[in-house]
Amino acid sequence: MFPIQNAQLNKNYVKTLIFSLSISILSSCNDGTRDIHNFYFPLKKLKLEPKVYVYNYKTSKGENVFKAYWYYQTIVQGDSIWFVGSLYDSNFTEQLMTREKRFDNGMVLEELKFLGTDSLHKSISKAATITNPASFPFAISKNNGVFVSSMEYGDLSDSLKTTTLTRNRRYLKDTTINFEGKKHDALIFSMEEEQSEKHKKQGDWTHVYSIQEVYAEGIGLFETRRDIVDGTQFIGTLERIISLEDFEKEFKLKNR
Repeated sequence: MFPIQNAQLNKNYVKTLIFSLSISILSSCNDGTRDIHNFYFPLKKLKLEPKVYVYNYKTSKGENVFKAYWYYQTIVQGDSIWFVGSLYDSNFTEQLMTREKRFDNGMVLEELKFLGTDSLHKSISKAATITNPASFPFAISKNNGVFVSSMEYGDLSDSLKTTTLTRNRRYLKDTTINFEGKKHDALIFSMEEEQSEKHKKQGDWTHVYSIQEVYAEGIGLFETRRDIVDGTQFIGTLERIISLEDFEKEFKLKNR
């Protein structure tokens, strides 16, 4: 599927969420439940060696738009496992930071921060308020349950604007993808994303986007397809997975 205050979760709410997921999974055990944790990002490998995922974004008409670099690493403290990501744009400017926590039944989003600069070019950040933190399930069933996530966040450049983002994700079907000359089993999720914006002066509006996500086994998020206008899709596809050293080399070449 874009921290200096932390968006902390209510501990009781998290416990309730995980309990609910457990009950849902247990109740579907007789209905073809599948373990899909291997289709999420490889947390063990990313603990040993962080990586940068390079995504190329284009339209379905073949127009290249931009590249995005996601720096991913796994952090382990005691029995807790966190998956941390930093998003850099084509100019190698950090735009976003995320932190997820691993539970037995899936990943939970604990923190999301938008990063930028103000009119004086000073670094600023704004944390989202996460109202439903479910990020990725580790089990699916024939019932194809809907996994809901939601958050609210302010605009870095406009203090009068707030956005509420709600995503309803559902497993759609299996597929295979080709990456770096090899075939990988993959899962396709369909998602409806509702963006509701409120502006104290300009009014409110809501738009719903239809999205498909592809998660590949042993890799994680491989591709995102978002319907925009007139049948056109905005497509982000994993182009390369590189080391931090290679990422730094590309950064130096860009800034010569």
